[in-house]
Amino acid sequence: MKRIVFLFIISVFLFFIFIAYCIYTKNIFDSARQIVLFNHNKNILVLSYQEPLLYYGSGNKILYIYNNFYILIGKCRYGEFPLKIGDINNHDIELLIEIPFSSASWGSYKEYTIDFIKKNKKIGKYDIKYKIITKDEIIYIKNEDITVYDLRNDLLEN
Repeated sequence: MKRIVFLFIISVFLFFIFIAYCIYTKNIFDSARQIVLFNHNKNILVLSYQEPLLYYGSGNKILYIYNNFYILIGKCRYGEFPLKIGDINNHDIELLIEIPFSSASWGSYKEYTIDFIKKNKKIGKYDIKYKIITKDEIIYIKNEDITVYDLRNDLLEN
């Protein structure tokens, strides 16, 4: 009898923790300042913009992924650089980063951007691949593979 009461108390406790987590993630979803929504395979992808809204990238960004019941599955933090959601398929999410400079003049921004890319390679079940577009280059990054397409010379380098 004591075992049944103990299991009941544990199950009620876990139920309340689950309800609190659901309310927490729903509040995150509702409180996003500006959001971009994508619904893909019963998952909701949310790109949230946060303060401060500075020149280079219009504020810090957080990429969230929820299931259909607004339960948070995963999140990735990004910094002050322009970020858009590109293609989504069953395995990959492509994020577009548009840099308003030529590749020669975005040195410190490049290190800043690449640091965030190295931290965020996967969200939920999706791998994240990046397409960085500058005035004279397109850089594709997936995991550790980096491919640079030079728009000036039309050369493909690895």
